[in-house]
Order: sequence, then structure tokens, then C-alpha cells
Amino acid sequence: HAMLQELLWPLVLFCIRSNAFENERIEDDPWDLDGPCQPYIQRFGDTVAVMVRCASSFSSPPKVCTTCVNEYIAFKQAEYDLHRLTNVTSLDSTPCARVIFSNYIVSYISEISDVVSRRIWDQSRCSSCVNINWEFEKNSTMYAYTKNVYNFEKKLFDWRHCVMNYSLEVDEFYKNYSVVCENCLTSFNSLFHFYWDVYVTPGIDFCLDVETTCCHINCTHLAILRGQLRAE
Repeated sequence: HAMLQELLWPLVLFCIRSNAFENERIEDDPWDLDGPCQPYIQRFGDTVAVMVRCASSFSSPPKVCTTCVNEYIAFKQAEYDLHRLTNVTSLDSTPCARVIFSNYIVSYISEISDVVSRRIWDQSRCSSCVNINWEFEKNSTMYAYTKNVYNFEKKLFDWRHCVMNYSLEVDEFYKNYSVVCENCLTSFNSLFHFYWDVYVTPGIDFCLDVETTCCHINCTHLAILRGQLRAE
């Protein structure tokens, strides 16, 4: 019992000190010149955390462009608000926008914004699948998916429904998938050729959401064909 107390006591102290530190951060600190800017920075941090969690959750396969649009818009709105934060000042009368982006050698806000905007959103080629009408001043940004995304989704669902419907007719003992291949080849070819035509046409691109989905379709199709060959 004494040994257990000895092991747990440092953990208890750590929790007490951590709680005290959190309380100290929440309360006004007269020695923190940039304290008035902190609530706005924390609000930005919250939107970043939500966006990164969404991107991480839908990273395999990548589906940021079609599942994290609202999170990305909220993040960009918070970033915009920080840049326009001139009516709130630090204790030495420096506008918070300047404090956040210019006062230090490294601006963590700028670095984080660059990672989310360029390394996640831009490199996923989201602009080829989502049209965003930015309305930062009114905080009323709207978005819509491109026509190619809707066309691709329709062809994708047609093929999936075909596979699901005809899979019910597959002989569970022999695992003969020929009925699926015979009846769903047309919808598969329609989907694949739609993707291929866009992929090879100069000046037209797809976001990673669509591209990786196509890769999965090919893998699924090959798996069905291999299952049929094994059955034969």
C-alpha cells in the first residue's frame, strides 16, 4: 500500500499542477502584454483542431475535399478574422493582428495556416472538386461541388448498387462471381471511362477524393475477377 502511494503521488502532483496551470491561463495575467489577444487565438486554435481532426479521420483514403469543407471554411474564416483584428489591442496598445502575425520571429499561426491551406487542402486539389464562394466580411461563405463530382458520384453509386444487387445471387458455396461481372461490366466501364476521359484531358483535374476512389474501384474489380478465376 505504501509503495502504491509512493508511485501515485507524483502523478497526483502533476495533475494538481496541470490544473493550476490551466486556471492560470484562463484568468487575466497582468504580466501578459498580449493577454487581450489570447481568446481570439484560442478560437482560431479550436477551428484548426477540428479541421485537422477531420482531415486525419478521412485520410485513408483521402476524402478531405468532400467531407471537411465546412471545417475548412470555418478555419479560413477564423484566420481572416485574426488578420482583421485591429480594433483589439494588447496592453501596450499594439493591434492584435500585428501581435499575432508580426511581433515574433516565428508566427505559429502563419505556419499552421500554411500547413492546412497548402499542404492539406491545395495538395489534395480540392479546388477541382469544390467551388467556394468566399464571403468573409459577412461570414456567410457558401460552396458547391463541381458538375464532374456529381456525375462521378452517380456513376459510382450505379456501379455499387449493381454489384450489391447481383452479389445476392452469388452461390455462397462456389463463390462464383460471374453473374456480377456479366451484369455490372457496363456500369463499371461507364464509371471508369468517365474518370479516364477527365484524367487524360489537358487542363482538367480531379481532387484526391475522386482519384483514390477510382483506385479502390479498380482493386475491387480485380478482386471480383480473381474470385471468379479461382472459382473456375
